[in-house]
Amino acid sequence: MNKRGLEDSLFTWIAFLFIIIFVMVLHNFIVSAIFLTKGTDKASFEENSVDLIANAKFLNFLNSRILINEKEDKVIDVLRFSLDPYFSIKNKSGESFIEVYGIDYVYKVIQEPPSDLDILMIRDGFDETSFEELERMNYNTQNSQFINEIISKLDNYCLEDSRYFLETPYWIIDDQGLKGRSSMGDEATLQYDYNEYEHNTVYLAENLKIKLWVSKKC
Repeated sequence: MNKRGLEDSLFTWIAFLFIIIFVMVLHNFIVSAIFLTKGTDKASFEENSVDLIANAKFLNFLNSRILINEKEDKVIDVLRFSLDPYFSIKNKSGESFIEVYGIDYVYKVIQEPPSDLDILMIRDGFDETSFEELERMNYNTQNSQFINEIISKLDNYCLEDSRYFLETPYWIIDDQGLKGRSSMGDEATLQYDYNEYEHNTVYLAENLKIKLWVSKKC
């Protein structure tokens, strides 16, 4: 190769090197501008990234499958279908238990059943058979296989005891099974000690808010 060829090759590499340096500087400038816009800094950017990963993990849990009575269903569908018995109980007007009392009342019936619930239901057009069926359903829910299957999935989040709560409008699950809201403590303590993840869905025209509280120690 002659001298001129060597010079041309050298100039080509120098130009290429300057282009690489320019691209790197431009990239760093753009990233810095994103962090500084509206007070966003690198720490909050990284925190948001962690939240996105955690939310993705929660959605992955809801869409994972569990085996119930030799049939596989998604966790989110099991949570929805667990309400079916309460939709099936109807009064003389054809209204379901949930339509009359609301989803939140299902929690009360399971955890803190009113002593006069049978009288209340008869007043609202349900018969005695409906009340007996409701009692049987509550027992079946508390001893359901799907509760243990969900706990098995949730244990993957944290190996320590009582380090998570799965909260729905109608019941709460921790590592021991179905619990009352009092087991979760007050809201301020929850938000201080736990990370909160939320998913909203609709089933039979009812809005369902599902939350997962996971200890920050996990």
